[in-house]
Amino acid sequence: MTKHQKVLVLLMLLFTASQSWVRLMVVPLWAHYDEPTHYEYVRFIVENFRLPHPGDADLDILSRIAANSGGQFGPCADKPAGAGPCFEPGRQFAEAPGYYVLQAVFQWLFAPGTLQQQVWLARLVSALLALAVAWLAFLTVRQVLPNDFLLAISVPAAMAAIIGYIDLMSALNNDVGATAAMSFLFFAGVKAIRQGVRATSAGLVFVAVGLCLASKASAFIGLPLGVAGLWLAAWPRLPKWLKVGAPLMGAVAGLMCFDLNSPAGWMRQYAAGRSGRVQTSTPLGQYAFHIEHESQKSPAMWQAIPAEAQAALRGRTVTVGAWVRTLGGSMQVPLPVIGDGQDFLKGRDVPATPDWAFYSYSVEIPDNIRAVAVFLPGAAEGPVEYDGVLLITGAPPSDTRPKFDGEGARQGTWGDAAFDNLVTLS
Repeated sequence: MTKHQKVLVLLMLLFTASQSWVRLMVVPLWAHYDEPTHYEYVRFIVENFRLPHPGDADLDILSRIAANSGGQFGPCADKPAGAGPCFEPGRQFAEAPGYYVLQAVFQWLFAPGTLQQQVWLARLVSALLALAVAWLAFLTVRQVLPNDFLLAISVPAAMAAIIGYIDLMSALNNDVGATAAMSFLFFAGVKAIRQGVRATSAGLVFVAVGLCLASKASAFIGLPLGVAGLWLAAWPRLPKWLKVGAPLMGAVAGLMCFDLNSPAGWMRQYAAGRSGRVQTSTPLGQYAFHIEHESQKSPAMWQAIPAEAQAALRGRTVTVGAWVRTLGGSMQVPLPVIGDGQDFLKGRDVPATPDWAFYSYSVEIPDNIRAVAVFLPGAAEGPVEYDGVLLITGAPPSDTRPKFDGEGARQGTWGDAAFDNLVTLS
């Protein structure tokens, strides 16, 4: 690079640094998305000298988070449903540990005294990673287009000008680690493709893939991308039969990445464990929703109702129902609940047994509800299964059960009235 180009690179890095460092200082404590739960993960490592496991909880850390929230929120166990934002202990503990271990190292080295200083240091580490991402973006574009310096420097500069991106990259959030790992993978992959498969280029790809696997589940795609990069790097040396078979093998590998048993329209928590759709005998067909030990404040699965239907539901009475059973013994099981992810409407607990039984309840949707979604909360005592989950308008007779038309369970009759189920089951 010429002296003039080096100055431009330095200015680009200074622009990125100033953008992220200003954000990390001016954004209030806990104002970033899920920052308290990421802080909990880091402090657990720092104070317990080990990685946490799902189900672990350090009540001292949780009490400090609540005490520094200005009374805005606290552990869900201390707040009744509908009382506002709360957080579950160990919500992030099922995440890959790489980013949190890196943060813990800096916390050990500098040992900040107050909670706010600890969060600022963590944000500063994220900002340094943002700086590394900017440098890697510049180097990657330079490898692809070595003669277009202005484009290479414009890409990271444009990234730094995006407020949403900078807001994320200056936060205590493992998305920062995933972004940095994927950026390094792109750099290493392009380098391998341009230079061919060598010890250094292949080694960089392997390291980058390892960082992706250690950063976050959303970065696990780095594994097939790394394999694809090495494959393209070795392409000129591959025998003809292998080149012909490559598209077929790629298609098969791509299909293996999909869970064909997942129901459409349903979301799962990262820490939902074995919760999901399972094949079993049910009142309506072959599949049921299996929910592991959960609490009503952190449901394992949920489905958002389409926006056009949400507007029509506000201020109206709706009925929620489902067939329910336990997998061993009798216990109180909450029926599916309506909420927006933070606040939930009052539901109903029912005495479930290992035999399928249908239950329902009616509730009025507030006019000011932010969103309408159906959540499968599960029970604290053990795993449960739901089938035929429904959400309909009106309040049909509680002493009768619905009759669905077809396996899709989208329409049916309840009592003497027809209904449309707003929940997608298949």
